[in-house]
Amino acid sequence: MGAKRWIVITKDHEIRHNFAEIDAIMVHRIGCFLLPKSLNGTGQIALVLKVHSRLENIARSRSTPFIYAIHQNGRLDRRDTEEWLKTWRDQRANRGLPPIFI
Repeated sequence: MGAKRWIVITKDHEIRHNFAEIDAIMVHRIGCFLLPKSLNGTGQIALVLKVHSRLENIARSRSTPFIYAIHQNGRLDRRDTEEWLKTWRDQRANRGLPPIFI
């Protein structure tokens, strides 16, 4: 996905605790946007349409991997990928996997 500059839009805020998911984001250099957990499908679509141009600008201008939270009011907050990277590197080492430098 990352090589094609695709992005992920999800409401799975527990992604940071799932090694396989964070490993995929980091290894494949994916951009990820987190929707609010509280929204239903219609609300999710409405919010994505509301912030679409800003998502596109971020996706085009930021280097990957990145993770942003999308708030119900349309505010976008970049998540601390350094914290995620540290956890990911520690988990790779604990599993005996070779380091990957990002």
